[in-house]
Amino acid sequence: MNKLTLTSISLLSIHSSIVSAEPQELSRQVVVADRVAGSITHSAQVMIIEREEIERSGAQSIVDLLKHKEGIQFSSNGGIASTTNLYINGLDSKQIVFLINGIRTGSATTGGSPFQLIPVDQIERIEIFKGSRATIYGANAQGGVINIITRHSGQSNSVSASISSQSTREVSLRVGQHRDNWSSYLNLTHNESDGYNIRTEGDDDKDGFRRNGISSGASLQISPEHRAGFDLQANIGFNEYDNTFGLDDRQDTDNRTYTAWYEFVSERLNINLQTGSAWDRSWNFEDGQPRRTGSHFATKQQNTLINSAFHYNFSHTVLFGLDHKKLDVSSSSAKYDETDISNQGAYIGYRFTNEYAILEASSRYDNNEQFGDFWSFDLSAILTFNNGDSMGFGHSTGFRAPTFNELYFPNFGNEDLKVEQSKIWSAHYTAPWATGLFRVNGQRAIIDNQIVSNPNNSWKPDNISESAIKSISASIEQNITNELSIRLVQDWLNAKDLTTGQQLLRRSPRSSKGVLSWTNASWYAEVDALYRSESKDVNNSTNPSYVVFSTIIRYQLNPKGSIGLRIDNVGDRDYETIAGYPEQGRLVQLSGRYHF
Repeated sequence: MNKLTLTSISLLSIHSSIVSAEPQELSRQVVVADRVAGSITHSAQVMIIEREEIERSGAQSIVDLLKHKEGIQFSSNGGIASTTNLYINGLDSKQIVFLINGIRTGSATTGGSPFQLIPVDQIERIEIFKGSRATIYGANAQGGVINIITRHSGQSNSVSASISSQSTREVSLRVGQHRDNWSSYLNLTHNESDGYNIRTEGDDDKDGFRRNGISSGASLQISPEHRAGFDLQANIGFNEYDNTFGLDDRQDTDNRTYTAWYEFVSERLNINLQTGSAWDRSWNFEDGQPRRTGSHFATKQQNTLINSAFHYNFSHTVLFGLDHKKLDVSSSSAKYDETDISNQGAYIGYRFTNEYAILEASSRYDNNEQFGDFWSFDLSAILTFNNGDSMGFGHSTGFRAPTFNELYFPNFGNEDLKVEQSKIWSAHYTAPWATGLFRVNGQRAIIDNQIVSNPNNSWKPDNISESAIKSISASIEQNITNELSIRLVQDWLNAKDLTTGQQLLRRSPRSSKGVLSWTNASWYAEVDALYRSESKDVNNSTNPSYVVFSTIIRYQLNPKGSIGLRIDNVGDRDYETIAGYPEQGRLVQLSGRYHF
Protein backbone atom coordinates (compact mmCIF):
# COMPACT_ATOMS: atom_id res chain seq x y z
CA MET A 1 0.00 0.00 0.00
CA ASN A 2 1.03 3.61 -0.43
CA LYS A 3 2.63 5.12 2.59
CA LEU A 4 0.50 7.71 4.43
CA THR A 5 2.61 10.62 5.56
CA LEU A 6 2.64 12.02 9.08
CA THR A 7 1.17 15.24 7.73
CA SER A 8 -1.90 13.44 6.41
CA ILE A 9 -2.39 11.55 9.66
CA SER A 10 -2.39 14.84 11.62
CA LEU A 11 -5.07 16.30 9.41
CA LEU A 12 -7.23 13.21 9.49
CA SER A 13 -7.17 12.85 13.23
CA ILE A 14 -8.47 16.30 14.09
CA HIS A 15 -10.70 17.22 11.18
CA SER A 16 -14.33 17.67 12.24
CA SER A 17 -15.61 16.02 9.05
CA ILE A 18 -14.50 13.04 6.96
CA VAL A 19 -11.51 13.70 4.70
CA SER A 20 -9.67 11.58 2.18
CA ALA A 21 -6.55 9.73 3.31
CA GLU A 22 -4.37 11.14 0.54
CA PRO A 23 -0.98 12.78 1.21
CA GLN A 24 -1.39 16.54 1.43
CA GLU A 25 0.25 19.64 2.82
CA LEU A 26 -0.51 20.54 6.43
CA SER A 27 -2.29 23.88 6.15
CA ARG A 28 -3.97 23.91 9.56
CA GLN A 29 -2.15 25.14 12.62
CA VAL A 30 -3.07 25.21 16.29
CA VAL A 31 -1.92 27.21 19.28
CA VAL A 32 -3.42 25.15 22.10
CA ALA A 33 -0.79 22.37 22.10
CA ASP A 34 2.37 24.49 22.45
CA ARG A 35 1.15 28.09 23.04
CA VAL A 36 2.75 29.08 19.74
CA ALA A 37 1.20 28.59 16.32
CA GLY A 38 2.44 25.39 14.79
CA SER A 39 1.62 22.24 12.86
CA ILE A 40 -0.63 19.68 14.49
CA THR A 41 1.52 17.03 16.13
CA HIS A 42 -0.65 15.67 18.99
CA SER A 43 -3.33 14.77 16.47
CA ALA A 44 -5.31 12.27 18.57
CA GLN A 45 -5.55 14.71 21.48
CA VAL A 46 -6.32 17.93 19.59
CA MET A 47 -9.87 18.80 18.55
CA ILE A 48 -10.75 21.88 16.48
CA ILE A 49 -14.20 23.37 15.94
CA GLU A 50 -14.09 25.87 13.09
CA ARG A 51 -16.41 28.80 12.33
CA GLU A 52 -18.06 26.88 9.49
CA GLU A 53 -19.20 24.14 11.89
CA ILE A 54 -20.38 26.74 14.44
CA GLU A 55 -22.58 28.54 11.91
CA ARG A 56 -23.91 25.32 10.42
CA SER A 57 -24.92 23.97 13.83
CA GLY A 58 -27.08 26.92 14.94
CA ALA A 59 -25.79 26.17 18.46
CA GLN A 60 -26.82 28.48 21.28
CA SER A 61 -23.98 27.53 23.60
CA ILE A 62 -20.56 25.93 23.81
CA VAL A 63 -22.30 22.94 25.41
CA ASP A 64 -24.27 22.43 22.17
CA LEU A 65 -21.01 22.44 20.21
CA LEU A 66 -19.16 19.94 22.41
CA LYS A 67 -21.67 17.51 23.91
CA HIS A 68 -21.44 15.03 20.99
CA LYS A 69 -17.62 14.96 20.96
CA GLU A 70 -15.45 12.10 22.19
CA GLY A 71 -14.63 11.97 25.90
CA ILE A 72 -16.69 15.03 26.85
CA GLN A 73 -19.58 15.27 29.34
CA PHE A 74 -21.39 18.14 31.06
CA SER A 75 -23.41 18.73 34.20
CA SER A 76 -25.38 21.92 34.71
CA ASN A 77 -27.84 23.68 36.99
CA GLY A 78 -30.24 23.95 34.05
CA GLY A 79 -30.53 26.53 31.29
CA ILE A 80 -28.05 27.99 28.82
CA ALA A 81 -26.57 30.59 31.19
CA SER A 82 -26.61 28.49 34.39
CA THR A 83 -23.47 27.21 36.09
CA THR A 84 -22.02 24.36 34.02
CA ASN A 85 -19.25 21.88 34.69
CA LEU A 86 -17.31 20.26 31.84
CA TYR A 87 -15.57 16.89 32.05
CA ILE A 88 -12.81 15.72 29.70
CA ASN A 89 -12.08 12.02 30.12
CA GLY A 90 -13.71 12.26 33.57
CA LEU A 91 -11.61 15.18 34.88
CA ASP A 92 -13.69 18.25 35.70
CA SER A 93 -13.52 22.00 35.07
CA LYS A 94 -11.23 22.67 38.03
CA GLN A 95 -8.67 20.38 36.36
CA ILE A 96 -8.98 22.06 32.94
CA VAL A 97 -7.40 25.34 31.79
CA PHE A 98 -9.77 27.73 29.96
CA LEU A 99 -8.30 30.40 27.71
CA ILE A 100 -9.77 33.26 25.70
CA ASN A 101 -7.35 34.26 22.95
CA GLY A 102 -4.59 32.53 24.89
CA ILE A 103 -5.19 34.26 28.26
CA ARG A 104 -6.34 32.26 31.30
CA THR A 105 -9.88 32.97 32.47
CA GLY A 106 -12.11 31.77 35.26
CA SER A 107 -12.80 32.17 38.94
CA ALA A 108 -10.12 31.76 41.60
CA THR A 109 -12.89 31.44 44.21
CA THR A 110 -14.80 28.50 42.66
CA GLY A 111 -12.06 27.19 40.36
CA GLY A 112 -14.43 26.93 37.40
CA SER A 113 -14.92 28.99 34.27
CA PRO A 114 -18.20 30.61 33.13
CA PHE A 115 -17.59 29.45 29.55
CA GLN A 116 -21.35 28.93 29.14
CA LEU A 117 -21.80 32.74 29.14
CA ILE A 118 -19.80 33.27 25.92
CA PRO A 119 -22.19 33.65 22.95
CA VAL A 120 -21.09 31.29 20.18
CA ASP A 121 -21.50 34.04 17.58
CA GLN A 122 -18.44 35.68 19.19
CA ILE A 123 -16.27 32.60 18.50
CA GLU A 124 -14.09 32.01 15.44
CA ARG A 125 -12.81 28.61 16.55
CA ILE A 126 -12.33 26.42 19.61
CA GLU A 127 -9.11 24.47 20.10
CA ILE A 128 -9.17 21.67 22.66
CA PHE A 129 -6.28 19.62 23.99
CA LYS A 130 -7.76 16.47 25.58
CA GLY A 131 -5.26 15.22 28.11
CA SER A 132 -2.66 16.61 30.47
CA ARG A 133 -0.62 19.56 29.18
CA ALA A 134 0.74 20.59 32.57
CA THR A 135 4.34 21.00 31.35
CA ILE A 136 3.22 23.82 29.03
CA TYR A 137 0.39 25.42 31.05
CA GLY A 138 1.23 24.59 34.65
CA ALA A 139 -1.42 24.25 37.35
CA ASN A 140 -4.91 22.90 36.57
CA ALA A 141 -4.03 21.50 33.12
CA GLN A 142 -4.37 17.88 34.29
CA GLY A 143 -7.51 17.22 32.27
CA GLY A 144 -6.91 19.42 29.24
CA VAL A 145 -6.85 22.92 27.78
CA ILE A 146 -9.61 24.78 25.93
CA ASN A 147 -8.67 27.89 23.92
CA ILE A 148 -11.62 29.97 22.72
CA ILE A 149 -10.56 32.26 19.87
CA THR A 150 -12.80 35.20 19.07
CA ARG A 151 -13.74 36.27 15.55
CA HIS A 152 -10.94 38.63 14.58
CA SER A 153 -9.71 37.53 11.17
CA GLY A 154 -10.29 39.02 7.73
CA GLN A 155 -12.65 41.58 6.25
CA SER A 156 -16.10 40.22 7.04
CA ASN A 157 -19.44 41.83 7.88
CA SER A 158 -22.53 39.90 8.90
CA VAL A 159 -25.78 40.13 10.83
CA SER A 160 -27.70 37.21 12.31
CA ALA A 161 -30.86 36.74 14.34
CA SER A 162 -32.75 33.85 15.91
CA ILE A 163 -35.99 33.24 17.80
CA SER A 164 -36.67 30.16 19.91
CA SER A 165 -39.07 28.61 22.37
CA GLN A 166 -39.53 30.31 25.77
CA SER A 167 -39.34 33.74 24.12
CA THR A 168 -35.62 33.23 23.50
CA ARG A 169 -34.11 35.68 21.02
CA GLU A 170 -30.65 36.59 19.84
CA VAL A 171 -29.21 39.15 17.46
CA SER A 172 -25.57 39.60 16.45
CA LEU A 173 -23.62 42.06 14.36
CA ARG A 174 -20.07 41.65 13.09
CA VAL A 175 -17.99 44.30 11.34
CA GLY A 176 -14.45 43.62 10.14
CA GLN A 177 -12.05 45.83 8.21
CA HIS A 178 -8.73 45.17 6.52
CA ARG A 179 -6.70 48.04 5.09
CA ASP A 180 -3.07 47.77 4.03
CA ASN A 181 -1.38 46.07 6.99
CA TRP A 182 -4.14 46.85 9.52
CA SER A 183 -7.08 44.66 10.49
CA SER A 184 -9.81 45.49 13.00
CA TYR A 185 -13.06 43.91 14.10
CA LEU A 186 -16.13 44.44 16.28
CA ASN A 187 -18.66 41.78 17.29
CA LEU A 188 -21.84 42.57 19.26
CA THR A 189 -24.33 39.97 20.53
CA HIS A 190 -27.53 40.26 22.57
CA ASN A 191 -29.32 37.12 23.82
CA GLU A 192 -32.17 36.81 26.33
CA SER A 193 -34.89 34.38 27.31
CA ASP A 194 -37.87 34.07 29.65
CA GLY A 195 -36.46 30.65 30.51
CA TYR A 196 -38.11 27.79 32.39
CA ASN A 197 -38.27 26.55 35.98
CA ILE A 198 -34.78 25.16 36.53
CA ARG A 199 -35.25 23.80 40.07
CA THR A 200 -37.97 21.33 40.98
CA GLU A 201 -37.82 22.14 44.71
CA GLY A 202 -37.83 25.92 44.31
CA ASP A 203 -40.56 28.34 43.36
CA ASP A 204 -42.66 27.26 40.40
CA ASP A 205 -41.56 30.13 38.17
CA LYS A 206 -39.61 30.83 35.02
CA ASP A 207 -35.88 31.47 35.41
CA GLY A 208 -34.71 33.64 32.53
CA PHE A 209 -31.36 35.02 31.49
CA ARG A 210 -29.72 37.76 29.47
CA ARG A 211 -26.28 37.75 27.80
CA ASN A 212 -24.63 40.74 26.14
CA GLY A 213 -21.32 40.00 24.46
CA ILE A 214 -18.73 42.21 22.81
CA SER A 215 -15.40 41.34 21.27
CA SER A 216 -13.17 43.86 19.58
CA GLY A 217 -9.57 44.37 18.58
CA ALA A 218 -7.01 45.24 15.97
CA SER A 219 -3.78 43.82 14.57
CA LEU A 220 -0.87 45.16 12.55
CA GLN A 221 1.30 43.17 10.16
CA ILE A 222 4.53 45.05 10.88
CA SER A 223 6.52 42.97 8.40
CA PRO A 224 6.28 39.44 6.96
CA GLU A 225 7.73 38.08 10.21
CA HIS A 226 6.27 40.45 12.82
CA ARG A 227 2.65 40.90 13.97
CA ALA A 228 1.13 42.68 16.96
CA GLY A 229 -2.33 43.46 18.22
CA PHE A 230 -4.84 43.58 21.04
CA ASP A 231 -8.19 41.88 21.78
CA LEU A 232 -11.08 42.47 24.16
CA GLN A 233 -13.84 40.01 24.97
CA ALA A 234 -16.59 40.78 27.49
CA ASN A 235 -19.85 39.15 28.59
CA ILE A 236 -22.28 41.03 30.80
CA GLY A 237 -25.70 39.76 31.85
CA PHE A 238 -27.75 37.90 34.44
CA ASN A 239 -29.53 34.61 35.07
CA GLU A 240 -32.32 33.76 37.49
CA TYR A 241 -32.47 30.66 39.67
CA ASP A 242 -34.22 29.21 42.75
CA ASN A 243 -32.03 28.49 45.73
CA THR A 244 -32.55 25.78 48.34
CA PHE A 245 -34.60 28.16 50.52
CA GLY A 246 -37.23 28.74 47.84
CA LEU A 247 -36.30 32.35 47.19
CA ASP A 248 -36.29 33.96 43.75
CA ASP A 249 -32.59 34.55 43.26
CA ARG A 250 -30.59 36.27 40.56
CA GLN A 251 -26.96 36.28 39.54
CA ASP A 252 -25.45 39.23 37.69
CA THR A 253 -22.23 38.49 35.82
CA ASP A 254 -19.46 40.61 34.30
CA ASN A 255 -16.57 38.74 32.66
CA ARG A 256 -13.85 40.49 30.63
CA THR A 257 -10.57 39.49 29.05
CA TYR A 258 -7.99 41.98 27.74
CA THR A 259 -5.04 40.79 25.67
CA ALA A 260 -2.06 42.49 24.02
CA TRP A 261 0.21 40.28 21.93
CA TYR A 262 3.21 40.13 19.63
CA GLU A 263 4.23 37.32 17.27
CA PHE A 264 7.46 36.62 15.45
CA VAL A 265 7.30 33.82 12.88
CA SER A 266 10.20 32.70 10.71
CA GLU A 267 11.30 29.44 9.15
CA ARG A 268 13.38 28.55 12.21
CA LEU A 269 11.85 30.45 15.12
CA ASN A 270 8.35 31.20 16.42
CA ILE A 271 7.92 33.57 19.39
CA ASN A 272 4.70 34.59 21.09
CA LEU A 273 4.52 37.35 23.73
CA GLN A 274 1.28 38.04 25.58
CA THR A 275 0.14 40.12 28.49
CA GLY A 276 -3.41 40.44 29.66
CA SER A 277 -5.98 40.55 32.42
CA ALA A 278 -9.13 38.49 32.95
CA TRP A 279 -11.95 39.60 35.24
CA ASP A 280 -14.58 37.18 36.58
CA ARG A 281 -17.25 38.96 38.63
CA SER A 282 -20.64 37.82 39.91
CA TRP A 283 -23.28 39.18 42.28
CA ASN A 284 -25.85 36.88 43.90
CA PHE A 285 -28.92 38.48 45.46
CA GLU A 286 -32.67 38.13 45.88
CA ASP A 287 -34.49 39.13 42.71
CA GLY A 288 -36.10 42.55 43.07
CA GLN A 289 -33.56 43.73 45.63
CA PRO A 290 -30.47 45.90 44.96
CA ARG A 291 -27.51 43.71 44.12
CA ARG A 292 -25.46 45.41 46.82
CA THR A 293 -27.58 43.44 49.31
CA GLY A 294 -26.15 40.14 48.10
CA SER A 295 -22.76 38.49 47.85
CA HIS A 296 -20.06 39.56 45.40
CA PHE A 297 -17.24 37.35 44.11
CA ALA A 298 -14.49 38.84 41.98
CA THR A 299 -11.31 37.40 40.51
CA LYS A 300 -8.69 39.36 38.64
CA GLN A 301 -6.06 37.33 36.82
CA GLN A 302 -2.97 39.03 35.44
CA ASN A 303 -0.95 36.98 32.95
CA THR A 304 2.36 37.69 31.25
CA LEU A 305 4.00 35.00 29.15
CA ILE A 306 6.59 34.33 26.48
CA ASN A 307 6.60 31.12 24.46
CA SER A 308 8.88 30.03 21.66
CA ALA A 309 9.59 27.13 19.33
CA PHE A 310 13.01 26.83 17.70
CA HIS A 311 13.10 24.53 14.67
CA TYR A 312 16.71 23.44 14.19
CA ASN A 313 15.50 21.58 11.11
CA PHE A 314 12.44 19.52 10.16
CA SER A 315 13.30 16.84 12.69
CA HIS A 316 14.38 18.78 15.77
CA THR A 317 12.36 21.40 17.69
CA VAL A 318 13.02 22.98 21.08
CA LEU A 319 10.12 24.51 23.04
CA PHE A 320 10.73 27.11 25.71
CA GLY A 321 8.49 29.36 27.80
CA LEU A 322 8.19 31.62 30.84
CA ASP A 323 5.03 32.88 32.49
CA HIS A 324 3.83 34.87 35.47
CA LYS A 325 0.32 34.73 36.91
CA LYS A 326 -1.24 36.69 39.76
CA LEU A 327 -4.69 36.02 41.22
CA ASP A 328 -6.49 38.66 43.28
CA VAL A 329 -9.87 38.23 45.03
CA SER A 330 -9.67 41.28 47.29
CA SER A 331 -12.75 42.90 45.67
CA SER A 332 -15.00 40.04 46.83
CA SER A 333 -17.46 40.63 49.64
CA ALA A 334 -16.30 37.48 51.45
CA LYS A 335 -13.47 38.10 53.92
CA TYR A 336 -10.72 35.72 52.88
CA ASP A 337 -7.66 35.28 55.10
CA GLU A 338 -5.53 35.57 51.95
CA THR A 339 -6.60 37.67 48.97
CA ASP A 340 -3.86 37.27 46.36
CA ILE A 341 -1.32 34.75 45.20
CA SER A 342 1.26 34.63 42.40
CA ASN A 343 2.92 31.86 40.42
CA GLN A 344 6.01 31.88 38.21
CA GLY A 345 6.69 29.07 35.79
CA ALA A 346 9.25 27.99 33.19
CA TYR A 347 9.30 25.02 30.83
CA ILE A 348 11.53 23.45 28.23
CA GLY A 349 10.75 20.69 25.77
CA TYR A 350 12.31 18.78 22.89
CA ARG A 351 10.48 17.23 19.93
CA PHE A 352 11.86 14.86 17.31
CA THR A 353 9.79 14.52 14.13
CA ASN A 354 10.06 12.47 10.97
CA GLU A 355 7.53 10.82 8.68
CA TYR A 356 7.38 7.74 10.90
CA ALA A 357 7.45 9.12 14.45
CA ILE A 358 7.05 12.05 16.82
CA LEU A 359 8.90 11.83 20.12
CA GLU A 360 8.55 14.53 22.77
CA ALA A 361 9.91 15.17 26.24
CA SER A 362 9.24 18.28 28.33
CA SER A 363 9.56 19.52 31.89
CA ARG A 364 8.20 22.48 33.82
CA TYR A 365 9.06 24.20 37.09
CA ASP A 366 6.48 26.23 39.03
CA ASN A 367 7.13 28.45 42.01
CA ASN A 368 3.81 28.94 43.80
CA GLU A 369 3.74 31.67 46.43
CA GLN A 370 1.45 29.65 48.65
CA PHE A 371 2.44 26.01 48.12
CA GLY A 372 6.08 26.13 47.10
CA ASP A 373 7.90 24.42 44.22
CA PHE A 374 6.48 21.90 41.78
CA TRP A 375 7.90 19.98 38.84
CA SER A 376 5.83 18.55 35.98
CA PHE A 377 7.01 16.08 33.34
CA ASP A 378 5.70 14.76 30.03
CA LEU A 379 6.90 11.99 27.72
CA SER A 380 5.07 10.97 24.55
CA ALA A 381 5.59 9.03 21.34
CA ILE A 382 3.47 8.81 18.18
CA LEU A 383 4.29 6.19 15.53
CA THR A 384 3.00 6.15 11.95
CA PHE A 385 3.03 2.95 9.88
CA ASN A 386 3.29 2.38 6.14
CA ASN A 387 -0.37 1.35 5.88
CA GLY A 388 -1.50 4.67 7.36
CA ASP A 389 -2.25 3.45 10.89
CA SER A 390 -0.98 5.48 13.84
CA MET A 391 -0.52 4.74 17.52
CA GLY A 392 0.73 6.81 20.42
CA PHE A 393 1.62 6.61 24.10
CA GLY A 394 2.16 9.24 26.77
CA HIS A 395 2.87 9.76 30.45
CA SER A 396 2.62 13.06 32.31
CA THR A 397 2.40 14.57 35.77
CA GLY A 398 0.63 17.72 36.99
CA PHE A 399 -0.98 19.47 39.93
CA ARG A 400 -3.97 21.58 41.00
CA ALA A 401 -3.82 24.11 43.82
CA PRO A 402 -6.92 24.53 46.03
CA THR A 403 -9.19 27.48 45.25
CA PHE A 404 -9.71 30.45 47.56
CA ASN A 405 -13.16 29.13 48.52
CA GLU A 406 -11.75 25.69 49.31
CA LEU A 407 -9.07 27.22 51.51
CA TYR A 408 -10.44 30.39 53.05
CA PHE A 409 -14.18 30.83 52.57
CA PRO A 410 -15.58 31.82 56.01
CA ASN A 411 -16.96 28.84 57.96
CA PHE A 412 -16.39 26.56 54.95
CA GLY A 413 -12.74 26.63 53.89
CA ASN A 414 -10.08 24.15 54.97
CA GLU A 415 -6.64 25.74 55.26
CA ASP A 416 -5.07 22.29 55.76
CA LEU A 417 -5.81 21.21 52.20
CA LYS A 418 -2.94 19.79 50.20
CA VAL A 419 -2.25 20.27 46.51
CA GLU A 420 -3.72 17.67 44.14
CA GLN A 421 -1.02 15.82 42.24
CA SER A 422 -1.66 13.65 39.20
CA LYS A 423 -0.01 10.91 37.17
CA ILE A 424 -1.65 10.31 33.79
CA TRP A 425 -1.03 7.62 31.17
CA SER A 426 -2.58 7.82 27.70
CA ALA A 427 -2.66 5.72 24.53
CA HIS A 428 -4.38 5.96 21.14
CA TYR A 429 -4.73 4.03 17.90
CA THR A 430 -5.95 5.54 14.61
CA ALA A 431 -6.74 3.72 11.38
CA PRO A 432 -7.77 5.82 8.35
CA TRP A 433 -9.12 4.51 5.08
CA ALA A 434 -10.36 6.02 1.82
CA THR A 435 -13.70 7.35 3.15
CA GLY A 436 -13.43 7.13 6.90
CA LEU A 437 -11.52 6.99 10.15
CA PHE A 438 -11.47 4.72 13.19
CA ARG A 439 -9.93 5.98 16.42
CA VAL A 440 -9.67 4.70 19.98
CA ASN A 441 -8.23 6.70 22.90
CA GLY A 442 -7.53 5.50 26.41
CA GLN A 443 -6.44 7.35 29.54
CA ARG A 444 -5.72 6.42 33.15
CA ALA A 445 -5.36 9.20 35.72
CA ILE A 446 -4.29 8.70 39.33
CA ILE A 447 -5.03 11.78 41.45
CA ASP A 448 -3.34 11.96 44.86
CA ASN A 449 -4.99 14.20 47.47
CA GLN A 450 -7.99 14.90 45.22
CA ILE A 451 -10.09 17.69 46.70
CA VAL A 452 -13.78 16.85 47.16
CA SER A 453 -16.69 18.06 49.30
CA ASN A 454 -16.92 15.82 52.38
CA PRO A 455 -20.55 14.84 53.15
CA ASN A 456 -19.48 13.72 56.63
CA ASN A 457 -18.21 17.20 57.49
CA SER A 458 -20.95 19.63 56.32
CA TRP A 459 -19.71 19.26 52.73
CA LYS A 460 -16.50 21.10 53.52
CA PRO A 461 -13.59 20.46 51.12
CA ASP A 462 -11.23 17.65 52.03
CA ASN A 463 -8.42 15.64 50.47
CA ILE A 464 -9.25 12.02 49.67
CA SER A 465 -6.17 9.86 49.65
CA GLU A 466 -6.42 8.80 46.02
CA SER A 467 -8.81 8.59 43.09
CA ALA A 468 -8.52 6.73 39.79
CA ILE A 469 -10.18 7.86 36.57
CA LYS A 470 -10.04 5.45 33.62
CA SER A 471 -11.56 6.35 30.27
CA ILE A 472 -11.82 4.83 26.79
CA SER A 473 -13.34 6.53 23.74
CA ALA A 474 -13.89 4.77 20.42
CA SER A 475 -15.18 6.56 17.34
CA ILE A 476 -15.96 5.73 13.72
CA GLU A 477 -16.40 8.35 11.00
CA GLN A 478 -17.59 7.20 7.60
CA ASN A 479 -18.73 8.71 4.32
CA ILE A 480 -21.66 6.55 3.25
CA THR A 481 -22.07 8.47 -0.01
CA ASN A 482 -20.72 11.77 -1.33
CA GLU A 483 -23.53 13.56 0.52
CA LEU A 484 -24.22 11.33 3.54
CA SER A 485 -21.84 10.70 6.44
CA ILE A 486 -22.05 9.25 9.93
CA ARG A 487 -20.03 9.57 13.14
CA LEU A 488 -20.47 7.15 16.06
CA VAL A 489 -18.83 7.56 19.48
CA GLN A 490 -18.76 5.23 22.46
CA ASP A 491 -17.26 6.42 25.77
CA TRP A 492 -16.55 4.28 28.83
CA LEU A 493 -15.59 5.88 32.14
CA ASN A 494 -14.69 4.51 35.56
CA ALA A 495 -14.07 7.38 38.01
CA LYS A 496 -13.63 6.17 41.61
CA ASP A 497 -12.66 7.45 45.02
CA LEU A 498 -10.27 4.65 45.96
CA THR A 499 -10.70 5.40 49.66
CA THR A 500 -14.44 4.65 49.72
CA GLY A 501 -14.83 2.74 46.45
CA GLN A 502 -17.61 5.16 45.44
CA GLN A 503 -18.03 6.58 41.95
CA LEU A 504 -17.11 10.26 41.58
CA LEU A 505 -20.19 12.43 41.23
CA ARG A 506 -22.07 13.40 38.05
CA ARG A 507 -19.97 11.35 35.64
CA SER A 508 -21.79 8.74 33.56
CA PRO A 509 -19.88 5.44 33.19
CA ARG A 510 -21.21 4.99 29.62
CA SER A 511 -22.05 7.49 26.93
CA SER A 512 -23.05 6.87 23.30
CA LYS A 513 -23.22 9.57 20.63
CA GLY A 514 -24.22 9.52 17.00
CA VAL A 515 -24.31 12.17 14.27
CA LEU A 516 -25.86 11.52 10.84
CA SER A 517 -25.38 14.39 8.38
CA TRP A 518 -26.40 15.09 4.78
CA THR A 519 -25.20 17.98 2.64
CA ASN A 520 -25.35 19.25 -0.92
CA ALA A 521 -24.77 22.60 -2.62
CA SER A 522 -27.61 24.40 -0.79
CA TRP A 523 -28.85 22.14 2.01
CA TYR A 524 -27.37 20.78 5.21
CA ALA A 525 -29.26 18.43 7.54
CA GLU A 526 -28.16 16.63 10.68
CA VAL A 527 -29.66 14.29 13.28
CA ASP A 528 -27.84 13.87 16.60
CA ALA A 529 -28.40 11.29 19.34
CA LEU A 530 -26.94 11.28 22.86
CA TYR A 531 -27.22 8.55 25.51
CA ARG A 532 -25.81 8.81 29.03
CA SER A 533 -26.08 6.12 31.67
CA GLU A 534 -27.08 7.00 35.22
CA SER A 535 -24.63 8.92 37.39
CA LYS A 536 -24.22 9.31 41.12
CA ASP A 537 -25.03 12.59 42.86
CA VAL A 538 -24.96 14.06 46.38
CA ASN A 539 -26.88 12.54 49.30
CA ASN A 540 -26.84 9.11 47.61
CA SER A 541 -29.15 10.37 44.87
CA THR A 542 -28.94 9.25 41.24
CA ASN A 543 -29.33 11.03 37.93
CA PRO A 544 -31.19 8.47 35.76
CA SER A 545 -29.99 7.47 32.31
CA TYR A 546 -31.46 9.27 29.32
CA VAL A 547 -31.51 9.51 25.53
CA VAL A 548 -32.07 12.81 23.70
CA PHE A 549 -32.23 13.65 20.01
CA SER A 550 -31.68 16.92 18.18
CA THR A 551 -31.93 17.92 14.53
CA ILE A 552 -30.55 20.69 12.33
CA ILE A 553 -31.67 21.87 8.90
CA ARG A 554 -29.93 24.72 7.12
CA TYR A 555 -30.58 26.20 3.67
CA GLN A 556 -28.20 28.49 1.77
CA LEU A 557 -30.46 31.04 0.06
CA ASN A 558 -27.60 32.58 -1.91
CA PRO A 559 -23.85 33.21 -1.38
CA LYS A 560 -24.66 35.83 1.26
CA GLY A 561 -27.73 34.56 3.10
CA SER A 562 -28.87 31.41 4.91
CA ILE A 563 -31.72 30.29 7.16
CA GLY A 564 -31.85 27.44 9.66
CA LEU A 565 -34.02 25.34 11.93
CA ARG A 566 -32.68 23.61 15.04
CA ILE A 567 -34.70 21.44 17.44
CA ASP A 568 -33.04 20.32 20.67
CA ASN A 569 -34.49 17.51 22.78
CA VAL A 570 -36.92 16.57 20.02
CA GLY A 571 -38.84 14.13 22.23
CA ASP A 572 -39.17 16.68 25.07
CA ARG A 573 -37.42 14.22 27.40
CA ASP A 574 -37.29 14.96 31.15
CA TYR A 575 -33.75 14.42 32.46
CA GLU A 576 -31.19 15.85 34.87
CA THR A 577 -27.40 16.03 35.03
CA ILE A 578 -27.52 17.47 38.57
CA ALA A 579 -30.16 16.13 40.94
CA GLY A 580 -33.10 18.53 41.31
CA TYR A 581 -32.21 20.65 38.26
CA PRO A 582 -34.12 19.57 35.12
CA GLU A 583 -32.42 20.17 31.80
CA GLN A 584 -33.92 22.08 28.89
CA GLY A 585 -37.08 20.58 27.35
CA ARG A 586 -37.82 20.75 23.65
CA LEU A 587 -36.36 23.93 22.17
CA VAL A 588 -37.25 25.02 18.63
CA GLN A 589 -35.06 27.70 17.04
CA LEU A 590 -35.38 29.57 13.74
CA SER A 591 -32.34 31.55 12.61
CA GLY A 592 -31.02 33.57 9.71
CA ARG A 593 -27.67 35.03 8.71
CA TYR A 594 -26.66 37.56 6.06
CA HIS A 595 -23.13 38.53 5.01
CA PHE A 596 -22.56 41.98 3.54
